[in-house]
Amino acid sequence: MGDVVDGEWTGESQLHQYAKKEMYETLSNHPDVTQLKVERSLGSVRPDVSFSFQGKPIAIEVQVSALPPDVIHYRTKEYSRRGISILWLSPYGEAAIRNGRFYQMRDWERIIHALYGGTFYYWTEHEQLRPVHFENAQTYQSASHLSSVMEIPRERASTWITHLAHVSLPFKFTGEPSAQETRLWSIPEVWVDKEDRYLPIDEAKGKYPSLYPSVQPFPPVPDPFHAEDAPSDFILRGFVEEFVPELQEHYSDFYAKYGAVGHQIFWVSIDHTPHRWYFPAEWWRHFRSEYLESSPRRKEKLLEMLQEKLSGEKPSR
Repeated sequence: MGDVVDGEWTGESQLHQYAKKEMYETLSNHPDVTQLKVERSLGSVRPDVSFSFQGKPIAIEVQVSALPPDVIHYRTKEYSRRGISILWLSPYGEAAIRNGRFYQMRDWERIIHALYGGTFYYWTEHEQLRPVHFENAQTYQSASHLSSVMEIPRERASTWITHLAHVSLPFKFTGEPSAQETRLWSIPEVWVDKEDRYLPIDEAKGKYPSLYPSVQPFPPVPDPFHAEDAPSDFILRGFVEEFVPELQEHYSDFYAKYGAVGHQIFWVSIDHTPHRWYFPAEWWRHFRSEYLESSPRRKEKLLEMLQEKLSGEKPSR
């Protein structure tokens, strides 16, 4: 049915490990769950828990600590591109939410709340979830990912991971010119401020096309759980492939991590080819001329910066 990576739950907070373990063990007993795995390496993304439910692929990302918005955006788009429905959630006890009392949402909670049309999913135990709708404490409208005021949580009835549905919603990510398709594992409803209630997604799309515009769906992927060497559209977008064996040892402790220079993303895989890099062509030319072909000290400084980026730490200046 599935497995735990090397039988270990390491490298994360105890709460994060415990949540994954509980969900994995519970889902492993469900008759409609197959291909269950923890930390499945897909090359570009690595979900905490992933499985097929009645033949459809699902990924779960368990979030405990702060996560930059661009990482949430990138992972969501990658899962959607692959045809995998993503469920972002957080352990309930960690948030210290009290129904009806003021709560200061964290930035990543706001983004995920907006992504799911006005719902954030908190995990309680086993495969049980507590969906929460947040209202702006000043306007009483659905909490926006662009706001920073206090919110009021309104808890919905508990549900279960295997009671959710595959949902397609448009979402405009920060910096993108238009809305894109997102494939989510969610209650098939969205909050509509104009009616002050949840509506079925199809009804909301029909009544409010300006809020839920039609978007181009991603083409089907034959094997969504196949581990790619790199996102398939990288080459089509003009990325160049380079081999840099002299840098291999510096990244042997990382797997499918991302770093960004401006809005340009580079990618490195160490699962099969630790020294294979895919770069935006302009960035690669700058990288090579400024660092690889420069003094040893500049090369050493670059390695420090990249390693900090890949590990998620703040780059040194």
